[in-house]
Amino acid sequence: MTEESGVNPPLAPPPPRRGTQESGGKKEGRSKKKEKIFLSLIIRT
Repeated sequence: MTEESGVNPPLAPPPPRRGTQESGGKKEGRSKKKEKIFLSLIIRT
């Protein structure tokens, strides 16, 4: 339970969930770009 709840869910749910909520998985590549922009914004601020 700890391995599946601390290694699989966190790496699997985030990407697919953001892609399905935006367009259905086609924006999965763009969501990665948004993550990089958010990271740079957090680092700059």
